[in-house]
Amino acid sequence: MASNHTPDTTNSGNSSSGNVVQSDAAISTSRRRKYVSTACQSCRKAKIKCDGANPCQRCIHRAVECIRDELKDGRRVRKRDFEELHARANALDTLVESIQSSDDESIRELVRLIRGEGSIKDITQHARGILTRNKEIRSRSHPRIRHSVLSIASLIDEPPFQVPAQPWTNVTTDDNAVSHLISAYFTWQYHQYPSVVPDILVREMNAQDTSSQLCSSLLVNTILFNACMYTDHVCAFANPGDPSTRGLHYLEEATRLWNLEEGSVSLTTHQALPSMMAGLVVIARDRAGLLYTGRLSALTTELIMKVKASKRQGKTEFTSDDFQRSYRSSIWASYNIRMELALAYRRSSELQKPQVKRPFVDNELQYQTVWRPYPDLGPEAPLCQFMINDARFDLSEITAELVPLSLSGDPQDSPLPGHIILDKVEKQVRLGEVEARLLTWQRSLPPGTRIEDALGAFATSPLVDLHLAYYSRYINIQSILLHDTDIHDAKKPGVEEKLIQSCKTVADLCMTCFAPVHVQTAALAAYSLMDLLTRAEVRDSFHVMIVALSGSSRRWPLVRGILKVLWHTLQERKLDAYLAEATVTLLKLSAVDNWGLQDHRLFEGSAYPNISVANEKGLEFAEMSDLLNQYSLLNTDDDTKVPIK
Repeated sequence: MASNHTPDTTNSGNSSSGNVVQSDAAISTSRRRKYVSTACQSCRKAKIKCDGANPCQRCIHRAVECIRDELKDGRRVRKRDFEELHARANALDTLVESIQSSDDESIRELVRLIRGEGSIKDITQHARGILTRNKEIRSRSHPRIRHSVLSIASLIDEPPFQVPAQPWTNVTTDDNAVSHLISAYFTWQYHQYPSVVPDILVREMNAQDTSSQLCSSLLVNTILFNACMYTDHVCAFANPGDPSTRGLHYLEEATRLWNLEEGSVSLTTHQALPSMMAGLVVIARDRAGLLYTGRLSALTTELIMKVKASKRQGKTEFTSDDFQRSYRSSIWASYNIRMELALAYRRSSELQKPQVKRPFVDNELQYQTVWRPYPDLGPEAPLCQFMINDARFDLSEITAELVPLSLSGDPQDSPLPGHIILDKVEKQVRLGEVEARLLTWQRSLPPGTRIEDALGAFATSPLVDLHLAYYSRYINIQSILLHDTDIHDAKKPGVEEKLIQSCKTVADLCMTCFAPVHVQTAALAAYSLMDLLTRAEVRDSFHVMIVALSGSSRRWPLVRGILKVLWHTLQERKLDAYLAEATVTLLKLSAVDNWGLQDHRLFEGSAYPNISVANEKGLEFAEMSDLLNQYSLLNTDDDTKVPIK
């Protein structure tokens, strides 16, 4: 008969299972106060309270593996979520701080990383790197480049020309940096000396064929050096944030490659020189840039002879359409820069126009693209690029007539050897003939490239620069007529009026669309107006020139020197008293406040002339390096000497 009594298993020494239950109960009781969110699999299966340790005491006692599913641990999940949210909050704080303290280009780098689906960790590390770099830059004692905090354009813009860094340059492997610089070059500088054809160069760079006739490392590095003058991207500086190192890393590489290719005659070597020369002028090493002028003239002759000889021999290596377009563009671009430098520096040059066809003719001139002020978002405007290039070639042909007149003189003036001898009356007549050609050129410009277009709502930098180039020739003529000919007293007011009106139009153009590439005409106008500052109607135009030049002086060393020379010339002639307070403040900011005691040494390689002094005393007394050295010896920067009216 079965007993209704349930055995007291707690006192049974023969029941091993009872011992386990007793032990489990004891363990459970001893750990009762501890809340365990997730039991191990063994305890959960036995429906026994787990102590939460890893391994737990029950599993240790039973000598079994303690397996716990931590994904079901609510507290751990919440803790993990909290830590992740905290990390994301810190990442967001770092990101915002880096954006607030960074230039647009650093912001673009962040945006590219985000768009590329970089991890939070990678993005945060990159942002912290930017912050560290910015702190280092701020700790430097030299002048810093000021950047806007943030712009919509910096977040959504991408370089319009996408090209690889390799195998073209050893300076960087960053494709985005090289694409940025190439795009800046085609936006701001290309139109002056169009030695390449944009679509051909971009295609050849992307092909990455180092044996190409149409692209080379020398050509690319000279363009990158030149492009650094038109952007504040971190890649534009050999030492990030140090303005004095702008473009020097690419210049060093280009110089190394030039030395390797010296003596060779190739299209890409010829294409590279205009960019090299233009960049050297901007960084106030224009003496070195001018030395390349003779080499460029010789290389032009050699290249033309080489191409013609190949054609006579029935070879086809130089006959492709792409080669011919690039070849003709380079020949005419070299003519442009030689004429530009000859006029600006009043130096003799090979004046004969190229004996090759223009790069674009007939219907090709009607090709229209769009322009915008990259890297800013800016508005897009229609651009007849090839038509502007062709008009500039015409202007260079007229310049070839003006250059010898600017260098000429009668026997009493003792003109330099090789310069033509003209009496002042004949010089006046011939200058009038060149002026008439200029006026005809301006009136003959096709629709879309006229002065009203350059002053209109859809003005572009290449078009504005075309008209500024015209006015630089026109102002040169009026300045020479005023200072270097026996102009009749009755005619002098008319010449002065032409000069004033021309400079006023230059001021209007500068206010429409000014860029550093336009500084030559702005500087020429400022020098030419100095002696007319006693007239009230001149001062507004002069102020616009100073505003334009001051804006460019932060980026271009040459412009700092120009402003310094302008300031001292004004003081010497006691003309600073006629300036508005705002004009004086701008001039002093560059010429006095931000000018170090040894800064004149930065311009020892510059021969840029003070045209006002050149007209009065002669070119030999007007070179920038000599003038700045004199000023440093005199130490004339005394604020108490500056009357303001």
